[in-house]
Amino acid sequence: MREGYENVSMRKIADKIEYSAATIYTYFKDKDDILDCLCEETFLKLHLEKLAAVQQLKGDTLELLKKGMETYIHFGLDHPEHYIVTFMLKVASFEKPESQETRKAKT
Repeated sequence: MREGYENVSMRKIADKIEYSAATIYTYFKDKDDILDCLCEETFLKLHLEKLAAVQQLKGDTLELLKKGMETYIHFGLDHPEHYIVTFMLKVASFEKPESQETRKAKT
């Protein structure tokens, strides 16, 4: 986030986490694949921690929508790094985004 998505490389990621770039390529196709995984994990975290509870509520549809939107806002404020990666970074569009299950099946 500090350097901007376009300035991040697999080599820089490898250096930061003290792994070889070859090791990262064992699990991820490229940095877009890493970002996709981070976004997927963020949405899962948001759903499990917050939105699942909102979905269980009963009441006025408009109020429930408002509560859901407030949940997104609070999640972004509580997890600013996750929010930026998921909602604000500009990345190349994916032809076929793969789910975590699809990635696991390939490894």
